[in-house]
Amino acid sequence: MNTVPINRFDRRKRITRALLMHTATELILEKGYEAMTIQDITDRADLGRGTFYVHFKDKEEIVWTFLRENFDTLRQKVETQTAKETGRVRIYLLWKTAFEYVNDHRDLLQIAIGRNSNASLSHRIQDYFVDITITNLEQGVLKTDLSLPPIPIHVMAQFVTGAMMRLILWWLENENTYSPQDMTELFYQLVLKQKPPIT
Repeated sequence: MNTVPINRFDRRKRITRALLMHTATELILEKGYEAMTIQDITDRADLGRGTFYVHFKDKEEIVWTFLRENFDTLRQKVETQTAKETGRVRIYLLWKTAFEYVNDHRDLLQIAIGRNSNASLSHRIQDYFVDITITNLEQGVLKTDLSLPPIPIHVMAQFVTGAMMRLILWWLENENTYSPQDMTELFYQLVLKQKPPIT
């Protein structure tokens, strides 16, 4: 397999970009999204503002890029691990992984999608998961008996994703003892109207 070697300039750009995202993530947890500024990020990273704008348009983009890259990595990992599973087992495992990720990143996601979150950032996150749900519906990985007669896929994707996001928000913002597996099983039963294939 032929691979193009990364030159010093590209390697430095990647390191700088990663540093900016890591710094923004630290600051959003410390100060919150609205209070964090680009100047805060560049001061903490010891970089100039011009360097920030080489990589990102604004603070929404840097936070979204960090989240999207995490989501992409997680999605690829789960799809590889569940590729040989049947439809409903696979969708159960996909949802379980999503709830586990939320549980492991509770503070960051509460800021990103919580009541005091940035609306545009929250919409980007929801749109990302709507696209995944549409793909799962189109490929038959997710099949629901909710629609008699059939409901258009895009409508169903909005419904399923909206329900999941609202349930996640409630789970994040209220004291409860539900584990990621508990939440997966409850969501599975709510959407698919049957017992989970794995317990």
